Amino acid sequence: MRDDLEFYPLTQPQLGIWYTEKMFPDTSIGIIAGTLKLKGHIDYPLLKRAVSIYIENNDTLRLRFREVDGEPRQYYSETPLKEPEVYDFSSSGKEALYKWDTDRTRTPFKVIDSDLYEFCIIRLSDQEAGVFMKFHHLICDAWSIVNAGNDICRIYSDLLDGSYTGFEPLPSYRAFIEDESRYINSDKFEKDRSFWKETYSSYPEVTALKIRKTNTPSSAARRRSFVLPDRLCKKITEFCNENRTSVFMLFFCALSIYINRVLNKEDIIIGVPVLNRSNAVHKKIMGMFISTVPVRIYIDTGLSFADFLDNATKEWMKALKHHKYSYNMIISDVRG
Repeated sequence: MRDDLEFYPLTQPQLGIWYTEKMFPDTSIGIIAGTLKLKGHIDYPLLKRAVSIYIENNDTLRLRFREVDGEPRQYYSETPLKEPEVYDFSSSGKEALYKWDTDRTRTPFKVIDSDLYEFCIIRLSDQEAGVFMKFHHLICDAWSIVNAGNDICRIYSDLLDGSYTGFEPLPSYRAFIEDESRYINSDKFEKDRSFWKETYSSYPEVTALKIRKTNTPSSAARRRSFVLPDRLCKKITEFCNENRTSVFMLFFCALSIYINRVLNKEDIIIGVPVLNRSNAVHKKIMGMFISTVPVRIYIDTGLSFADFLDNATKEWMKALKHHKYSYNMIISDVRG
């Protein structure tokens, strides 16, 4: 094992994932995956080549992790990047594919000194294919997966019509590591710290909609999806346009009011995930950027909904202005 590697600190978003991984080791809690579906005549050799081109031009996929003197560090491996594997489900059908997908997604990565990505070409027929992508959250977030799908589709389309002239390598995650280091040593960092210290100089008890029945930590969870009727969606859009607000703020306020009604809490903190990509370069990088902003809302039952919406929007905008100061740091400050 090489001893001359150049190690980098984990960014604040990565540290949040690292701590979660430590709490739930050898589980799939840190895995993020998706499948890109393609229809039409499929040229499988060109599709595999498109994925390979994307892999070759993405140095984030070279990131590996190790503990050095008890602290997590990351480095860029010089090990050749893995080619996409090919799986043929043309005879076994989609049920077998779905089972394979579930099993593959739930299989944990070995986090230390290992590749933290997988690409697989899924053959269904001459007219339907898929590209399965699996990453550890330490090197990827949802924005990154969408970008990966778009890039692979663009490369494949250019290869198909003969217009491919090359794919510009993606910017390195080093750029974000360096930007965060500069931020931590800036005046802006101190201003953001002061804002959050003042916001949480005191704080309410933890608010939870579901009472924990055991003190044993668990990653078990279920997701439920609801499709709103078109008529209601139209009404929501009209309301937001008339009140110059966003759908996000409307639902944020609705959730706040629901918590107030169910738990009789007037001082509420809601964690909101934010993209945390502050410039055009960041938006092109594959990596873990997502951060959480703890927004504190006071429920005044004497206000109209319009006034409450206005107040909540102002609080959200203030919190968003200082969102670069990470949730990890806020928690550390609050706990002393």
